[in-house]
Amino acid sequence: MIETQRVERRAYPRFQFVKAMELTVARKTLAGYTYDIGQGGLAFIAEALPGGGELSVRLSEAGFTFKGKLVGQLSAGKPGLFRYQMQFDKPLTLEDLAGIVETHIR
Repeated sequence: MIETQRVERRAYPRFQFVKAMELTVARKTLAGYTYDIGQGGLAFIAEALPGGGELSVRLSEAGFTFKGKLVGQLSAGKPGLFRYQMQFDKPLTLEDLAGIVETHIR
């Protein structure tokens, strides 16, 4: 049997990062959960989003807000939930990313 390897195409590594969040898109605010994060963006799980365009994600407990755009959508395995990929307007520095991830691991 031939084993295939998945080719990583991301410019930045991702880190598992599961936190409650609020997202705002098309003047609507919804609740969701982050899935993972990297310097260039984050993935999150939420209900179907109304429209597209600019997106703002706020981590309630930490006060972080990320701005960017949607670049992908997949089924989250449950009816009505989707896993979205968001690209930040400006990539995080390694120091900022380490601070965010380290702060929330504890």
